[in-house]
Amino acid sequence: MKVAFISLTGCEGCLYNVINEDLFNLLEKYNAELVDWRLLGIRKSNEYDVAVVEGSVVSDENAERLKLIREKSKVLIALGACATLGGVQAGLYGENNKPRSTPLHQHVKVDYFVRGCPVKTSEFLSLLELVLKGVKPRVYERRFNLVERPVFKISDRDNFLQLDSSKCIVCGRCIEVCKTMKASVLNYVNRGITTLVSTPYQDPFDKTNCHYCGLCVAYCPAGAVTYKLEPERLRRNKGAEIYIEPEALASLAEAENLDVGQVFAALRLLGYSRIIVYSNTTHVQPGRIYAKSPVEYQILRRTYPNLSVELLVPRIPINAIYVTQCTAWRKQLGNSVTTRELQLLIRSIPRDILEEERENQLSVNLDSSVHVVSDLREVEKAMNKELDHAVVYSACPGGCLMGGGQPLSLGDNALHAVYERRAEILNKYLRSR
Repeated sequence: MKVAFISLTGCEGCLYNVINEDLFNLLEKYNAELVDWRLLGIRKSNEYDVAVVEGSVVSDENAERLKLIREKSKVLIALGACATLGGVQAGLYGENNKPRSTPLHQHVKVDYFVRGCPVKTSEFLSLLELVLKGVKPRVYERRFNLVERPVFKISDRDNFLQLDSSKCIVCGRCIEVCKTMKASVLNYVNRGITTLVSTPYQDPFDKTNCHYCGLCVAYCPAGAVTYKLEPERLRRNKGAEIYIEPEALASLAEAENLDVGQVFAALRLLGYSRIIVYSNTTHVQPGRIYAKSPVEYQILRRTYPNLSVELLVPRIPINAIYVTQCTAWRKQLGNSVTTRELQLLIRSIPRDILEEERENQLSVNLDSSVHVVSDLREVEKAMNKELDHAVVYSACPGGCLMGGGQPLSLGDNALHAVYERRAEILNKYLRSR
């Protein structure tokens, strides 16, 4: 039997890892001939029975070569993380948001997979021996004994915020952002393969220190943490005025790849009589310290119990709709919706009818002179001196542009890129007023 070890695009670390005496003894034991291996300078024949392929496909040349390898070989083994999953380089995206690196099985039929970075030599040799013996290996993977992970859901009495452990991939992003927001409600529980994310003792969210900032929802890549979406609340109030935060306006435009004027047009088509771009910071007064939302208010009250701080409650008519990036306002105000809920309705409108509309829009004093801070140390400094300006504490990383009720972006998954696009749209809009 003729065996070839072939590399496409990769570091060849897996091939280096399997070069040892045990491999050559195995080939000799079954009278197998090594006919192709670039690392060893072997190139005896273009014909072989078993092809062991390392590396991923990153070019048309790679893809064509892989197809030829598949045609020649009776057995094709994908060796290592690059060949089986696309490798680390699979996280790089090219044109049309497609991965620049793809695994072998997306191009040809692969008979067996050996996972790892690098692979475990003994695991590969066990598979190769079965192939050389002519025994068809049983195709399965077994890394751990069967473990029943506990499945539970954590919510609150209103079922507003929910954590579904069956969807959690235990990446820890929600835990980190929860710490950033000075709440530390979510954390790891259990050990090893049974590790999960939970609140303390699986308590409901309203029995914990949860601020309802919603950033755990925004940062969860698996949809394990969610809040109640009720876009029908918008439909029930057709004909009403709609007050929309400037950050929400910019975020919608970025997420749906629309101009700001097209967002206004969409709101018109949804039936709203008057669109008001509104920021609650317009109501500040010099010499005072304010909390941007209930999130910041709770943080400040817990950190500085004796601090004189005011909550910037939006001043909007009771019959109007308030569109916000903040899930805390969404939970507290009966006539509010998040940007994500509005996004669901905008997506139902055909893009070709969303012509730009800029008339009859009203912006409310968006150029208020306020000093917005995101560091508690800046708040502490302000406490100890006479202020000639208003200080507004905003805790969300990236500010309200990246609030917990933000819409899902269709573009680059990198958060910094999303933020930069939204900031550019917001600044451009504010400059045009």
